[in-house]
Amino acid sequence: METRLYNAALEGDVTTFNQLLEEDSLLLDKVILNCEDKNPLHLATIMGNVDFIKAIFLHLNNDNSNDSSTRDYMCLAGDRDGRNPLHLAAMFGKLEFLQVLIRIGDQLAFQMCLACDQDGRNALHLAAMHGKLEVLQVLIDNDAVHHMRLACDRDGRNPLHFPAVQQKTDGGGTILHLCVKYNQLKALEMLINAIEDPEFVNAKNEDGMTILHLAIYYKQGQIIDYLVHHTPPVRVNIKNAAKKTALDLLLVKGDINFVTLTSLKRSGALEGKDILPLQEWIEKYRDAIMVVASLIATMAFQAGVSPPGGVWQDDDLTQGLNSPHKIGEAVMARTNPKYYTWLILANTTAFVSSLSIIILLIRGSRIPTRFLAFLLTSALWLAVATISVTYAISLFTVSSKDTRGILSNVKVMAVVELVSVWSVWIAIEVYEMYVLLKSLINRNSNWLC
Repeated sequence: METRLYNAALEGDVTTFNQLLEEDSLLLDKVILNCEDKNPLHLATIMGNVDFIKAIFLHLNNDNSNDSSTRDYMCLAGDRDGRNPLHLAAMFGKLEFLQVLIRIGDQLAFQMCLACDQDGRNALHLAAMHGKLEVLQVLIDNDAVHHMRLACDRDGRNPLHFPAVQQKTDGGGTILHLCVKYNQLKALEMLINAIEDPEFVNAKNEDGMTILHLAIYYKQGQIIDYLVHHTPPVRVNIKNAAKKTALDLLLVKGDINFVTLTSLKRSGALEGKDILPLQEWIEKYRDAIMVVASLIATMAFQAGVSPPGGVWQDDDLTQGLNSPHKIGEAVMARTNPKYYTWLILANTTAFVSSLSIIILLIRGSRIPTRFLAFLLTSALWLAVATISVTYAISLFTVSSKDTRGILSNVKVMAVVELVSVWSVWIAIEVYEMYVLLKSLINRNSNWLC
């Protein structure tokens, strides 16, 4: 009789099913007790026999001799791979059956959604890795399965720690890692757009690899292009467990096209050896920053006590040609008071900024590393900029009228300095690109093929 029931499930024969239940009303209970693999609900799901499934639920809901335990057991029971009927519906894209299952009750649907197979994958994982986009959309939109979006498969952990899915499995990657591994770009786009969380997009697996690492590892060019240009983009300089960035992996693989290399470079991708943790960066450049700050402070102090044009060497309190002045006062304060005001403002800012850098380096251990790096960088740029302005004003005020035509004004000089800085920066960028390409060619002479 059990064999006849399984055959009816495979063929979707509702008439035979009803006849069997008339002969033995406990047939379903007996079947699930003796089942070692797939029960009739599994088989009907695989074959897409929706009417047969509805007949099973109709019988179980109308049977007053038992509660919902038989129904729940049939829905939650796993086959030899640990997959319940919802897993199979998601994996084979049986959309109509999936909709029937998730409507039988919120609590039961929730339990089926969170259940994982032997590989630690829930229904959402299976739908994503097999590219069943319609099923994926239903699972994402359904309230009962809302919580399982961030559940973990064998290669995954839960990066957002949602309370309903904090249980851990054997691995470290999320559902997005599965999409990349099985080259399911559309499913990846759908999930990223639905979840919209940078931490989820940049989550690591147990090897410390993000989905960008994995896309490069599996040579998924379209996925790489999508991830690099996605808004907000992935963090391209995250290191994996081997301290390798995405660019490091690309250079090792050596067979991704030039467009991919350029896209990564433009998005700020660096090799692992070029990326230092903030604490290491501060420690490495502490002495250099201290020397620069001390030199700027010295220059600012000297410009303050010995302003351009010197100081008056005598007292003259009469209302003469040079206006009243006392010994030691700055000549420039009388002859060019406007420029002297600008000079003092810029010079004082440079002096205070450089002193602030020195104090931060001496007592900065109590400040959070990221904030300390921000303060040091900001103060250093401010000190360099204002000491440059001080120099420009000094040079302008001590120049004769004949040479002022060449200098024109302080603004022109500032523009020249700015252009010079940008020229140096561009030269450095071009050199880095040259080194990058040379390194790539040396590692794989056939990378352009």
